[in-house]
Amino acid sequence: MLKNFFYKVKQKPGKPLFYGKKGATQVFALPGNPAAALTCFYVYVHIALQQMMNREDLELKRVSAKSATHFLKKGDRPQFLKAIYNNGEVEILEGQSSAMQQTYALANALVFMDENAQEITIGKTVETIILPE
Repeated sequence: MLKNFFYKVKQKPGKPLFYGKKGATQVFALPGNPAAALTCFYVYVHIALQQMMNREDLELKRVSAKSATHFLKKGDRPQFLKAIYNNGEVEILEGQSSAMQQTYALANALVFMDENAQEITIGKTVETIILPE
């Protein structure tokens, strides 16, 4: 029988994420919107796959970067924003909808905003996740 560890996470994009186990088999069910699915893959599934392959660097690289963009968050959920990282600076891309695939084609990073943050101002230092090439 499949054991449910969690279903639905308080984040944007990717709220309808599921994780469970059947025996030793891990089961992830990703959201239906393409960008939300890719975000959940990078944040949750990538680590699990690295662990299964006995890799030492489980998590994606996280750095502090200065924002080159102003962003105002709607809502109170933590949010992962598609972005372009370059030499310590990060540009948050337009088109953050979870259905927007084009933005992911440009992105090489995700900026994380916790649930208490409502705004990123230009020059603010932000937590940035570097995506694999």
